[in-house]
Amino acid sequence: MEGQMEGQYEHEVEQMSSTDTTLPQSVDTAGRSSAKHTRTRKLTSLAWEGFDNLPMSADGKKRVKCKWCLQTYSVKANFGTTNMLKHYGSCKWRELEIFGGRSPLDQSVYREKITIAIIKHNYPFQFVEREGIRDLHKYLNEEAIPISRNTIKVDVIRMYSRERDNLKRALGQVKSRICLTFDLWSSCTTDGVSSPYGSLY
Repeated sequence: MEGQMEGQYEHEVEQMSSTDTTLPQSVDTAGRSSAKHTRTRKLTSLAWEGFDNLPMSADGKKRVKCKWCLQTYSVKANFGTTNMLKHYGSCKWRELEIFGGRSPLDQSVYREKITIAIIKHNYPFQFVEREGIRDLHKYLNEEAIPISRNTIKVDVIRMYSRERDNLKRALGQVKSRICLTFDLWSSCTTDGVSSPYGSLY
């Protein structure tokens, strides 16, 4: 009886040793699944602060919408957020909200506009120093910095030099002949005025 029991025990051990003990690839030795989990990438770009995610469109493209002007952009993983950043920095509706309904004053543009007005209407340089003009500009925008007559004189000369060079380059690219005509006349204040006219042949 004892011999029969030992033989049966050895037979069961052999069956156990021949059984495949390889674990499935999806389960590790601790019984946990080894399948890879996709992690959601953290959005760190500044552009995402100004855009809302939209539901996936019918064509399978992901799109976002500007929080201020509601303009939409297509988002692709391999293109980054360059277009979104450009729009975030130039959105006029965003600027209006941030600055209380008024865009920040660009001093260089402000000075150039005054320079053009002085040249176009033949104003004296003292025009920018007159109290009424300064009060008007300050009322329209408190960020406006007053300009002196010497400053505006430098701006006028700089604009003249710039436009003169632009004209030279434009004339240098003309392939045909140019005929220039000058008309001399006097204004009501007996100031002499020369008016050039040009024709292309």
